[in-house]
Amino acid sequence: MKQLFTFFFCALWASMAAWAGESAAAGEKFDLQGLYGVNSGCAMARGTDPVDDRASYISSEGYGGYEWHCKFVWSHKEAGSKIGAYEGSTVWSAITMCAGEGEAFTE
Repeated sequence: MKQLFTFFFCALWASMAAWAGESAAAGEKFDLQGLYGVNSGCAMARGTDPVDDRASYISSEGYGGYEWHCKFVWSHKEAGSKIGAYEGSTVWSAITMCAGEGEAFTE
């Protein structure tokens, strides 16, 4: 039974990785226009001062805070009505590459 589960999990993982590879090539740019955040977050994103530990921002490239940053590496936009959300709404799914205090991770 354990071998069957392991085989199933590996097959599922391989198919998801193949799908993600195809989807990543077809990903869309997260189309947030402008830079949004608190004053110190926007200053940090622009590489200027003053920056304090409350800094946070979001843009079409990524989002971050005082000691962490995330970059959008894949995103997909879908009409909300196609997945059960409100008619006329837009739903985004995104994968980000992040780093915080010396550690890197995806989210």
